[in-house]
Amino acid sequence: MKILILGATGLLGYELKNTFLAKGYDVLTPSHDSLDITDSNKLLEYFECEGGKFQWCINCVGYTKVDLAEKKYDDAKSINVTAVEQLAALCAKYKIRMLHFSTDFVFDGKKSSLYTEEDGTNPINVYGKTKLLGEEKVLESSSKHIIARTSFLYGKNGPSFFKTLFEKFHHQDEFEAVEDIRSCPTYAPDLASRIMLIIEKDIPGGIYHVSGEECLSRYDAAIRMKNIYIREFGDINFHIIPVLESKWNAPAQRPQNSSLSNKKLLGVGVSGSMSFDVCITEYMKKLRSMVKT
Repeated sequence: MKILILGATGLLGYELKNTFLAKGYDVLTPSHDSLDITDSNKLLEYFECEGGKFQWCINCVGYTKVDLAEKKYDDAKSINVTAVEQLAALCAKYKIRMLHFSTDFVFDGKKSSLYTEEDGTNPINVYGKTKLLGEEKVLESSSKHIIARTSFLYGKNGPSFFKTLFEKFHHQDEFEAVEDIRSCPTYAPDLASRIMLIIEKDIPGGIYHVSGEECLSRYDAAIRMKNIYIREFGDINFHIIPVLESKWNAPAQRPQNSSLSNKKLLGVGVSGSMSFDVCITEYMKKLRSMVKT
C-alpha cells in the first residue's frame, strides 16, 4: 500500500511518516515547495500525475494559529476550507481514501463530560469555525473519507506546551499554567500508531475522535509532568502556578472543556491511547537525549 502524507515535516506529519516507514509502507511526502495545497493548479497537476499511485491521502496541513486566525480569517479559510475542499474532491475522483485531521475546538466547551462524535458542534473562535467547515467539505466529497479529531497535541518535532515547560525546568524557577481549561493531551507518536491502525483496518468513513484519553487542565498536566521528571531524573526547584485563562486576554476564546471520548474508535477495533504518564515519560526521555546530542 502506498500512502500520501501532506505536511510530513510538521509535528504530527513527521511522526506519521516515521511510523509508516518503520512498518515498510511506501510513503510519498512532497515538500511544501513542490506541493502547496492552497495552489489549486499545483494540486490538480499533482493528482493528474500521481493520483493513481497511492491508496490513502493523510492531510496534516492546517492553519493552526488560533489567536492569529481571529485577524487572518481569509488565510485560515484558504488552508482549512478551500484547499481541503479541492483535496477531498480530488481524492474522491481518483478513488483515494482521505484521512483529514480536525480539532476539539469545533465544540463550545459547555458540556461537562466527554464530547462524542454525535454531539452538536458550535465553535467559538475563527480557527474552530474554519476547521468545522473543512470537515463538512471532506464528508460531502465522499462517505469513505475520515475526519480524525484530536486535541492538545505534543511531540518532539515542533513547539508545544510540554516542550516549553521542559525547557524551563532548568532555566526558570516558576511557570504559570491555566487551570480552568480542560482537554485531552495527545502524544504525536501514540496518535500516529493509532492512525496506522485506522488505515490497516480500513474502517468505515466518518468522524472519529482520536486523542489521549485523560482529561486534564494545563495546570494538572504540568504538575504531573514535573512530578514524573523528579522521579525519573532528579529533583528541581521549580514552582507551577495556577492561573485563569482570562489572565492572558487572548484574542481567541477557548472552549472550557473540549475533552474527547474515543469510544467510537474502540468500537471499530482501534486500541486506546497509552496513559498520559507513560507518554510524557517517553517524551521527556526523548527531549533529554536530544539535548545531550
